[in-house]
Amino acid sequence: MPASDDQHSGICHTVLFRWANGVDDAQKSQLFDTLRTLPDKVGGVRSYSVGHDLGLRDTNHDWAIVATFDSVQDFQAYADADVHKQVIHDLVLPAVTDRVAVQFVF
Repeated sequence: MPASDDQHSGICHTVLFRWANGVDDAQKSQLFDTLRTLPDKVGGVRSYSVGHDLGLRDTNHDWAIVATFDSVQDFQAYADADVHKQVIHDLVLPAVTDRVAVQFVF
């Protein structure tokens, strides 16, 4: 059950991805560099990290994004921002085969 705004310190948005076959290091770098610009372009993002999996488990995904927000409204503004949608369309979708996400109160 979701907590009310006064019972938590924020919203954590976690997304895991698997690379599509044939995605090269240059494409990965471009994607990561572009993703890291989103917090400055969208606003409302408390913290934002993107990185490759360390490969410690065979069943792990290849890379992840972890972002935190002060409120559900801040997360929704980020998720609905045109620049965010454009990055997904132009860079993320062509480069991945699998995506899973969760948002939770922390």
